[in-house]
Amino acid sequence: MKKILLGLMVSASLMFASATIFTGTTQVITIDSDPQGADVYIDGESKGKTPLSVTLDKNKHKNLKISKSGYNSRVLGLDTSFNFITLLSGYFTTTDLINGAAWEYKPGSYYVELKKSND
Repeated sequence: MKKILLGLMVSASLMFASATIFTGTTQVITIDSDPQGADVYIDGESKGKTPLSVTLDKNKHKNLKISKSGYNSRVLGLDTSFNFITLLSGYFTTTDLINGAAWEYKPGSYYVELKKSND
């Protein structure tokens, strides 16, 4: 009886597990620029200066802005794509789609060349 109960408990926990355990809901991306020392903004929020590593929630599109005095600013869209590793984990659930565990930023590293402004 104890083995049956233990088996049911393990089965229930596996049914409600998710890929969140394996892939997480955040991702570290790296951002660099030429010239270095440019200001980095993600969705309008200052994150620091290049080169920089920043942790982002994976559940939505974000806008990346790189700016430096004397140079034209650049704006890029950071898009997520489906992370097929979540299927291999065997624990994929709809929760993973909502909380970001099923997504990843590709590429995970961004290099931006800034052009001197004519001002």
